[in-house]
Amino acid sequence: MNTKTGLVNYYKTEEGNDYSINSNSIWSLYGDEENRLWIGTYNKGINIIDEKFRKFESFQKIRTADKKLINNDVMGFTEDRQGNIWIATNGGGICRFDPGKRQFNRFVHNNNHPYIVNNDVQDILYDSDDNLWIGTWSGGIDRLNKNGIKIRNYRLINSAGVENNNVFTLYEDSQGNIWAGTAGNGLFLYDRKTDEFYSFICVNNQELISNISYVTALLSDNAHNFWVGTIYGLIVVKKNKNQPVQCYNFLHTNEPSSLSSNVVECLFEDSKGLSLIHI
Repeated sequence: MNTKTGLVNYYKTEEGNDYSINSNSIWSLYGDEENRLWIGTYNKGINIIDEKFRKFESFQKIRTADKKLINNDVMGFTEDRQGNIWIATNGGGICRFDPGKRQFNRFVHNNNHPYIVNNDVQDILYDSDDNLWIGTWSGGIDRLNKNGIKIRNYRLINSAGVENNNVFTLYEDSQGNIWAGTAGNGLFLYDRKTDEFYSFICVNNQELISNISYVTALLSDNAHNFWVGTIYGLIVVKKNKNQPVQCYNFLHTNEPSSLSSNVVECLFEDSKGLSLIHI
């Protein structure tokens, strides 16, 4: 949607049209610094839409080519300071796309080059300190430097002492804090002093974000509220100056003003405020 004109462009797969997206099963979206829209799909690779030049591209895995996309199940994107796009794939590790050279460089887990703990990458984040964070299924979190060289791996042990390393989403908030949402192990916050991730618990209501929470989406809004989407509803974490952190939840009820569903898949903020996407 064009926020200035209000016009909506609709993209879908159209047989025989080389300039349509190649799949309607969309897993991830990302807008880069050049205003290109990157679309990650299930089993069909990447579509790129550049409205400025009315240009459309797509990339898919080619088995015999080293400089092509490594896997067609694309889970997420992030951009570094040089304009390279880093891509998370489910089963193929990560790769870095150089827009100038039009090449993909692969960073995968194998016996010869264990760049990352495993290749089942669910999310990827390039932070303000030039760290590359890799969230994996069953392998926890890897931290790489800006060149893709591994610094260390983090295992996620909750406040009850239970380890579960299924990472679903990563996020850096407006204060530079790194957060990790997990599938069944709650929410984790990175402590730069100890170089570890710790369970985040709401002091005023510990059941809101528990050790079994399935965290699906994270967002820091313009008012510095931190929103946590789960499969059990929506939670807002309020950080008021000189006061303890307070958490409040929003659920689906019979009230017309409540959430339409407790399963929150995506969070984003526009000029009119917070918006949700349910499934």
